[in-house]
Amino acid sequence: MILRVMREARNTFYSGFYEKGEFTLKNGVIDLRGSYRDGIYVYLSGGRNDGIYMLHKSGEEYVLENTVDDVFAGTVFALAVPPDFLELVRDIEAFIQNMPDSGFVSERFGEYSYTRQKEDGSWENIFALRVNKYKKMRDELLDMLNGGEAYSVG
Repeated sequence: MILRVMREARNTFYSGFYEKGEFTLKNGVIDLRGSYRDGIYVYLSGGRNDGIYMLHKSGEEYVLENTVDDVFAGTVFALAVPPDFLELVRDIEAFIQNMPDSGFVSERFGEYSYTRQKEDGSWENIFALRVNKYKKMRDELLDMLNGGEAYSVG
């Protein structure tokens, strides 16, 4: 869900730091060469686990939860996701989980019936003002993931 909200905001909070190369991910442990803080988010690209993960530091090892073992040539991007954005994502997840219906309205008039999508019931509409706080015109990481070239690499 975090990536869906980031795409809606066109903002991955890419820190400008990345590692490119061959990585081994075994039992959740990934062999990173850089130095990372415990609890930051990273985006993995190029393997079977493409996506966003919270990175945990356990001694000298870096651990990602809910991954499958993989050896891949790819990139690990460091993200600097603010705590209030994570709170927004949790609020959206709770909203979706507790939605009383599917977001559709059905009406019947005698023999005639129809179903249409609610115009204002999606999380995108409900949370638009909060998401807009983070919106950017473009995002370097999303541009790279969509096949474009990076316009600055740090």
